[in-house]
Amino acid sequence: MSAGRQTPAGLRLVITAGGFFALSFGSIVGSGWVVLLGDWLNRASPGGAVLAILAGGSAMVLVGLCYAELAVRYPRAGGEFVYILEAWGRTPAFVTGWFLTLYLIAICAFEGLAIALLLQTLFPRITADVVYVTLGEVITWDALAVGLAGAAVIWGVNVAGTRVSLFLQRFITYGFIAVMAFLIGAGLVRGSWQNLTPFFGGAAGSGWPAGAAWIFGTCAVLLYGFQASVQAIEERAPHVSMQNVVRAMIGGIIAAAIFYCAVVVAAGRALPWASLLDTRLPAATAFGALSPSGVLGTVVIVAAVASLVKTWNGIVLMAARLV
Repeated sequence: MSAGRQTPAGLRLVITAGGFFALSFGSIVGSGWVVLLGDWLNRASPGGAVLAILAGGSAMVLVGLCYAELAVRYPRAGGEFVYILEAWGRTPAFVTGWFLTLYLIAICAFEGLAIALLLQTLFPRITADVVYVTLGEVITWDALAVGLAGAAVIWGVNVAGTRVSLFLQRFITYGFIAVMAFLIGAGLVRGSWQNLTPFFGGAAGSGWPAGAAWIFGTCAVLLYGFQASVQAIEERAPHVSMQNVVRAMIGGIIAAAIFYCAVVVAAGRALPWASLLDTRLPAATAFGALSPSGVLGTVVIVAAVASLVKTWNGIVLMAARLV
């Protein structure tokens, strides 16, 4: 342990550089790419989507570097709350802290419903009565049960401690990367460049710059979650330097942007990209076409479910450190 560094009350110094990367990348990449792929292609075509995500990723790296500078100056759990407390005092920090906490709670609710949606796709015969309708969305008993069960599991994992939570985060994150690397490789090898034409041009053959600008603007959400690293910065292992934490956090942003771009290109090679626009889960449809039985499409959905678990876990970790 470095000289003068004390163990914060209730925290364990167990997070390695690999753990910080798993928190950064794992909290960024959930399951949105499975659904949003068709929207990206429709708005900006493959080329426009890739350019927009690369540009958005570059902007978010700059944002991440700002977080890194603040994290080095104030290496305490709390992230944005701590930075605003130091800069502007208690009242702005109080408002910001609770805004972020409630925002993260809302994301947790979304994760539970998203997992239920994906599981209903895997097991379409499982149906249940409607419990209620909110904002036009129908919530059924099975979706509610899955969400509550998932919340209980994530709660139990985090109550068990940082070591258990980080084991789950690392296991799922690196397993997800391995599975998706295989699927993306299959799309790149077995697909055709002809399926990507026109590489630039919207579904109607025009308007891709406006669509690319829209995707660029959403990268603040698509690449959100890297802050989980700075929220847990007090729990870094004794041999892990601040530079290691910064590299892992920024590496997570870069890896997430590259992942999104790779999915766009690989899925576009697997099937003519215009044919994916009206499908419910474009990524699953595209990769499913690479195997005669369509089993790779099922693998994509299973991977997305697992990915949601790691994102959910990272979000809960962030919220707990804020509180």
